[in-house]
Amino acid sequence: MVRRESMERYRAVVEAYDGLIYICSQDYHIEFMNQRLIERTGRNAVGALCYEVLHDRDSVCTWCMNERVFPG
Repeated sequence: MVRRESMERYRAVVEAYDGLIYICSQDYHIEFMNQRLIERTGRNAVGALCYEVLHDRDSVCTWCMNERVFPG
């Protein structure tokens, strides 16, 4: 029950946030986009490569933080 309430609270915060939120996997695939980002890009791009969708690039962004974030 507590986990469910926490998830509901988390979801409410994410949806209320006015900024753009996305979650990316280690292999650069988008796993989550908030509604605001979906509206900004014009599509729900879950499963697509983040650098293609968000920055119109054909390779990983030079400023990408994945290499620093995922190792901890």
